[in-house]
Amino acid sequence: TTKNTLSSFESSLPSDRFIRIHKSFIISIAHIKSFSATIIDVNGTELPLSRGYKLEVLKQLGYKKSL
Repeated sequence: TTKNTLSSFESSLPSDRFIRIHKSFIISIAHIKSFSATIIDVNGTELPLSRGYKLEVLKQLGYKKSL
């Protein structure tokens, strides 16, 4: 258990290797296997991609058009 927020962890991680996809999830970009408009597959585990983080995720992954 920790008193730190996910935002504080996010700020300490390298932004070119980790990305926030949801208010509850930060993931390693290297472990993304596939994604759709609402789900990201990280090594076989499906995690939600929230609308609020979707554009930043697509930008960081190099996509110009949204899903």
